[in-house]
Amino acid sequence: MNNFEQYIIKKYNYEGQKWLHNLPNVISQMADKYHLSNLKPVSNLSINYVMTGQQKDLLVIVKLNLDHKDLKQEAMALRNLPKPSVPKIIAEEDGMLLMERIIPGMNLKEYMNIQTEEIKNSNKRIEICCRLMEQIHKNHIESNDCNFPRVEDQFAALDREWTDLPALYLDSARKLKNKLLKSLQEKQIPLVLLHGDLHYENILLAESANNQVWLAIDPKGVIGYPINEVWASIMDIEKDSIHIAEYFGFDLWEVRKWYFVHLMLASCWSIEDKSNPERFLNLAAVAFDFIQ
Repeated sequence: MNNFEQYIIKKYNYEGQKWLHNLPNVISQMADKYHLSNLKPVSNLSINYVMTGQQKDLLVIVKLNLDHKDLKQEAMALRNLPKPSVPKIIAEEDGMLLMERIIPGMNLKEYMNIQTEEIKNSNKRIEICCRLMEQIHKNHIESNDCNFPRVEDQFAALDREWTDLPALYLDSARKLKNKLLKSLQEKQIPLVLLHGDLHYENILLAESANNQVWLAIDPKGVIGYPINEVWASIMDIEKDSIHIAEYFGFDLWEVRKWYFVHLMLASCWSIEDKSNPERFLNLAAVAFDFIQ
């Protein structure tokens, strides 16, 4: 049993077992319906069952998920985020999403790994993230006019009891998120549709006619403030937070405090998903020292 199958069964129990057992039939029917060929699962399966393939001469990506709601929200986000910051949808139905494949599709983490030390030590990585975020956030949105979740609602998870998380960090995150949200509301910062999970493996390189463009995949679709997007792009809290603050005109300390709050929220979600929050907690420990 591979890691993906273990994840599905751990999360969905018997329903997950049934879904995995029926998956070959679902794939066969879908291939016939949409005239797909050469379907192959990607090597790094995580939450969705993802395949590459072709629709005649067009290269495509297929995503399947037992949780229909997740894919439906992703499709809605892809349709509402500004183009060309995200890939195009070809077809959608319950539990399935068919999209054009990004070519070459190298993610930002892989891209930076093959660069020279000079480029690795430059601001190129965080600059790419900032430009993409700027593109994604260019349209203001009225939160009452759409069905996306709000960032304030997500932060409610911090207020629940989490016995497996450090009480000091959790209490600090709760107080900070209330204070920071109040500050944003008082400043009347416009709301935007956030990607919601803009880490480096969700930022892919697209090339056409000698033109390079970075696109975002796997959007969650959340109504919030632009500063709530930046946390997933921070690798070096000292340097990256300075660059982000200068690029967008954010307050430096607010960038760092939001980074800590989002790390604690991610820790809550990890426990909720029955996975290990250690990675987020280790980063939160570093961030905590920066905000004292």
